Amino acid sequence: MREKIKLVAVVINDEGLSNEHAFQDAYYDGKHFAIDYQNPDFGVLARAFGAQGEKVTRPVALHFRVQS
Repeated sequence: MREKIKLVAVVINDEGLSNEHAFQDAYYDGKHFAIDYQNPDFGVLARAFGAQGEKVTRPVALHFRVQS
C-alpha cells in the first residue's frame, strides 16, 4: 500500500500446513507437531493495512473490483 503498487493477491487458507501434515504422517507415524492452528481473517488484516480485503468462503462469491 505504501508504494501504491496495483496487485491482486489471493490467499488460499487451509487452516494449517497440509504439506507438512502429510510429511509428518509419512515420516513420523502420524505424530504431528506445530501444524494445526487457525489463521487470522486475512480480509480484515488487509483492510488494517489500507488494502481492499474480503473473506470468500465459496468460489462463486469471488470477484475483483479495480480501485483507482
